[in-house]
Amino acid sequence: MPYRNQATKRWRPRSSHALEITKRDRFSRFYGAMQLSVVIAVVTIVAACGGNNSGIEQPIAYITDSVPGPLEMLDTDATVSNISSDSVIDPKWAPNAARLAFIAGASDGEGTLMIWNRGENSIESIPGEFNAVTRHFWAPDSIRISFEAVIDDQSVIYVYAADGTNSAPVRVTSEPVGNIELGNWSGDNQWITLRLVTREGSGIFRRNVDGVDEVRLTSGDDFAPRYSPDGSRVAFRRRLSNGSTDIFAVDALQANNGIAASATNLTNLTGNETTFAWSPNSRYIAFVTEKDGNSEIYSLDVETRSNTRLTQNRVQDLHPKWSRSGGNILFVSDADGDFDLFSLNFESGDQRRLHASDESELVASW
Repeated sequence: MPYRNQATKRWRPRSSHALEITKRDRFSRFYGAMQLSVVIAVVTIVAACGGNNSGIEQPIAYITDSVPGPLEMLDTDATVSNISSDSVIDPKWAPNAARLAFIAGASDGEGTLMIWNRGENSIESIPGEFNAVTRHFWAPDSIRISFEAVIDDQSVIYVYAADGTNSAPVRVTSEPVGNIELGNWSGDNQWITLRLVTREGSGIFRRNVDGVDEVRLTSGDDFAPRYSPDGSRVAFRRRLSNGSTDIFAVDALQANNGIAASATNLTNLTGNETTFAWSPNSRYIAFVTEKDGNSEIYSLDVETRSNTRLTQNRVQDLHPKWSRSGGNILFVSDADGDFDLFSLNFESGDQRRLHASDESELVASW
């Protein structure tokens, strides 16, 4: 760049040496800025993936020693903290991971529904006399939670707003007879799934939590209904005539006028298919099957109906749970004689032990 000679008041070109210094200076500043950008990007990625190379994508809540048992959390930096020393079952994170719900004081599969507010490190119970809660599911909005409770020997479904919108849970079912099994929520926060056993027989229904509609989806010995995250399908387990169970699915919007929709057998494998979980993109289902003589984890492509074996050993691999990104699957395995926490990269198949102790880590949620 030219400069102005203060004596002659004329503009003169800089020397080639000065120009070279200027170029070097500009390159140095540019290179330094690039280095800083790379460092920021790496730090951001590491933070997003859990940091400290722990391999823990998000906090994991798990029951330790036995079920029911104490509730602990494995954080993304691999530190462990106690949430409740009570006898706990069924821990579930809200989708935004700000709250954790669990059933405490559990005996014979029933107890009190509690909510742990992670930011405040406080635990509160659901208002009311609900001492026999058996199941619960968070709505996708991370505010409302549905739960099944036994009232006067009858299963009843309630919905409660954990942000204090409601002073008490709202009852959403009123079955004169029959048995209810609560399922999860649709992606639009409008519907829950149910298994009902009524005078007309058993089957899967969807129930509008803000209205009165209750639509039959299936007729059969069906249970454990689970909406896909996009709300298009409901998967469930069906008990077959030979006593084994397969995973079926039905179009959530197909049924009408009380007529059940046609269900599709997704697994059709020998042996029992037990626990299962939808991937966040609704394309895959991770499930446990006993077809190989012991409990192994498989994945199912819902579109092609193809199955892929994810674990291969002679011990029990149980309770698969997808990470929120859909990139990893959390599970527990007794590969070394007691149950430990593992994750599996869905794309590569790589497995990683996340936590091990002298006690078993069971029924984990992340």
